[in-house]
Amino acid sequence: MKLLYTILFAFLFTIGTPLGAQTIHDIEAGGGGSGNPDPYYAPQFITIELGDIVRWTNSGGTHNVDGTIETFENNPEGFTSGDPSNALWVYEHTFTIPGVYDFECAAFDHNETQFGSVTVMGTGVGVNEYDLVDMDIYPNPSSDYLNVLMKEEILEAIILSTEMNQIESIPVSGLEKQIQINLKALPNGSYFLHIRTNSGKAVRRFLKN
Repeated sequence: MKLLYTILFAFLFTIGTPLGAQTIHDIEAGGGGSGNPDPYYAPQFITIELGDIVRWTNSGGTHNVDGTIETFENNPEGFTSGDPSNALWVYEHTFTIPGVYDFECAAFDHNETQFGSVTVMGTGVGVNEYDLVDMDIYPNPSSDYLNVLMKEEILEAIILSTEMNQIESIPVSGLEKQIQINLKALPNGSYFLHIRTNSGKAVRRFLKN
């Protein structure tokens, strides 16, 4: 009988305990209106693990979170906080499918400045290369400079570690399709380059030697 109680307790404890620790990542929505900054999400771009939760909080103004398939057809799944609202709302979404999720605010013309993305990494698989837009990088490996060639204007360029931690945000004008990145100060090792254009994103591994 004692053994039966022990097994039953262990079973109940197991089903009541999450299989993996979930992390909540906070994003603030704000801005817009007279005397206020432009509409924004802060932070704008984040990387999370599979099963993590993203929590958007409206700090003021009329905003929402629109990550629907109708707006972003390349999203692995859709999500939305509903219609734009000036209430101090809080919206959470649990991401259970790896991939890159774009989102924006659908209020007025807020999406000119109020947009972002969530990159969801699969558990235990590390970082994968992906191409939603064409990207060429050369030479690879490189000891000094890395050339990046796109078919569209480059809006964002970020060097990431293999753990998806941001190492450096590369200044870009938003008008160039080709940039050259100085790698001289970067320690030798393996990295990822994250590039964003109007049509999507690409991540490519490169080696600094």
